[in-house]
Amino acid sequence: MDTLYRQFKEALKREGKTVKGYYNNTDYTCLFRKNTDGNTTDGHVTIFYEIGSGIYQGQLLSFGAKHYIVLNRETAENSVYYKSALLECNILLPLVENMRYKYIPCYAYNMTSPTVISGSVITTLDGKCEIISEYTDKFTTSIIDLMVNILGGYYKIRNVHNKSGIAHVYVERGMQPTWTYDFTLTADASQYIINTTTTLIPLATKSGIVDDTATITYTSSNNAIATVDSSGVVSFITAGTVTITGIWVQQNKTATVTLTVLSEILPYTFNLTTQYLPEDTCYLGSAKIYKVSLVDKATSLPVDFTPSWSFNWNGIASNNFTVTYPATYQCSIKTLDDNYDLLGLTYVVTCSCTYNDKLYSDSLTVTIESLY
Repeated sequence: MDTLYRQFKEALKREGKTVKGYYNNTDYTCLFRKNTDGNTTDGHVTIFYEIGSGIYQGQLLSFGAKHYIVLNRETAENSVYYKSALLECNILLPLVENMRYKYIPCYAYNMTSPTVISGSVITTLDGKCEIISEYTDKFTTSIIDLMVNILGGYYKIRNVHNKSGIAHVYVERGMQPTWTYDFTLTADASQYIINTTTTLIPLATKSGIVDDTATITYTSSNNAIATVDSSGVVSFITAGTVTITGIWVQQNKTATVTLTVLSEILPYTFNLTTQYLPEDTCYLGSAKIYKVSLVDKATSLPVDFTPSWSFNWNGIASNNFTVTYPATYQCSIKTLDDNYDLLGLTYVVTCSCTYNDKLYSDSLTVTIESLY
């Protein structure tokens, strides 16, 4: 066995290729071999890898620009290596998570029992198809009846089940759904001081799903009071009231936000800070505490006030966050421990107050990152 182990390690060193786990981002070293037994279809390859390396049946693996699903895990009665058949994925299945599409590599078998059906408006090809992928919490009964755009048409998910770590999804050809479009435009406050800026937040959705391909243009009702650039950054020039209009070009939908520009220098400093640096980052699964203060500029002493907190999750479902208030001037936000799809997304924390009939407000845009 020592000889076999040594020979296998030498082969890995000479010919080994590195594949990466699609979900866990882990590197694995293995040997690639084309199947030549004539018993498998095109798209299959065989890999050999060391026992204990962590590859498992049903796992999605990436190599270069291609994705594969591990169909099995076998050993040739030795304690050195396993071998597995891989099937190259041929579609990306769009599933909705946090109001956005998450494209999952899958393998779709050929349609069964195709027939032509005719309607008064359109003629389509009707057929059923089975799709397989790595089984995760994305493949639950909650996706049943979801309409997905794959294989050159629209298909409805009819059933899904887990078999030995492999998700089996059954779909049936359907008609294109009727889409609904919504567009909103928000700002982090309603009043600003001259010579400051803010960035507007557009949200374009297609049947409740964020359309990241939307083209948004902006106009100001009065460029003498405030201007807005192509990225939605508003620059405040002089006192007054201005309306910023956003246009979703592809759908010709508009949204507006009205802002007030103040000329006076406010007598108090209002600051929103965080317990831990950097301020613009939070870590998945960890709580981050935000603090606010209102300080008299003349005395440099803090004053008592009533804070008002608001949050823009930027399309992320709010149940991914736990918000608490550990103290009068503090807010704690904790993200879910294991929702790795949140990584790289952002949210905006805003706190404001009215003191001596003046509005004070401050915001932080925070990016969700991994602690490791």
